[in-house]
Amino acid sequence: VGCKINLLLHKSRISNLKVENIGDFIKVGDKVNVRVISKDEEMKNLGGSMLDLDADKYLNKRQKKSEKKKLQSPKKSRDTTSEIVEKPDADAEKPDAEIFDDAMRDLGDIFKEE
Repeated sequence: VGCKINLLLHKSRISNLKVENIGDFIKVGDKVNVRVISKDEEMKNLGGSMLDLDADKYLNKRQKKSEKKKLQSPKKSRDTTSEIVEKPDADAEKPDAEIFDDAMRDLGDIFKEE
C-alpha cells in the first residue's frame, strides 16, 4: 500500500478470544482490516487493532490503569529487624494477555446483563 512505516499489531488486539498462536487467526498473505490506534513518531511505528472500537476502548482503559499502578511507588513496611522492606503490591501488573482476558470477561458480563 506504499506505507513508509511499520504498523505493529499486538496479539491482544487480534481477537476477542485468547490468542496463543497468531497463526490460528492470521495466515501469511491474508488480507485483514486493521484500525490505527496509536502512533509513535520517534520510533516511526503505528499501533493497530483488529478489535471493535468498544473492545479497544476497554483495553486502553485497562492499560492506563495498569500504567498508573506501575508509576506508584511500592508499598513499604518494617520487618522485625526494623529495616524498611519493600512489599509487592497486591494488585501487581498483569500481563497483557491476562488483562485482555479480564476485559473480555467483563464485556461478556455486560452483554449478559442486557
